[in-house]
Amino acid sequence: MATGYSRDGQLQTLGRAFLKRFFENDVTSNTDDLKTSFFWLLAFLAVPGFLMPLTVAFGWDLTARIRGVEVLREISRGDKAFYLGFAMTAAAAITAVAWHTLLVDRRDGLILGALPVRPVVIVAAKLLALAAYVGLVAVAMHSLASLSFGMFLASRNTFGFAFRNIAAHFLASSAASATVMCAVAGA
Repeated sequence: MATGYSRDGQLQTLGRAFLKRFFENDVTSNTDDLKTSFFWLLAFLAVPGFLMPLTVAFGWDLTARIRGVEVLREISRGDKAFYLGFAMTAAAAITAVAWHTLLVDRRDGLILGALPVRPVVIVAAKLLALAAYVGLVAVAMHSLASLSFGMFLASRNTFGFAFRNIAAHFLASSAASATVMCAVAGA
């Protein structure tokens, strides 16, 4: 069987096509305007998470020095909750902009209906594209913020603690964004 007609080949091809459709609409179908705007939007949304710990780093270091790292962890929860709220709101807005591409529309039905593609492959490709979209947004939005939060909150602690803090922040913020994005997509 040729690669183009195998189920895996169809899944990969359709997944890439559906992912590309997240970044286009009828107005900008032949240009890269929306793609460029989307990546600039992600860059813009990544900056507050990166800069927020910088603005309170002096206070965090002073708290860790005077009152201890346990108090610092408790005090920083409000800042983390604020960041997670911001990130979840931004993820919901980004998904709301692209929600129309999640459904199999008339164009998909006309084109894919004539091809020997099983409906389960189409649905799986849509879900694969959604997972890639969520992953792309999560990595773009939360990588710098996780480094910043993790390093500044690990003051007066070991490198291992800083690494675990970075990983925990990235996982928590990515999971929060993924939950909101999947909820908006599901609605």
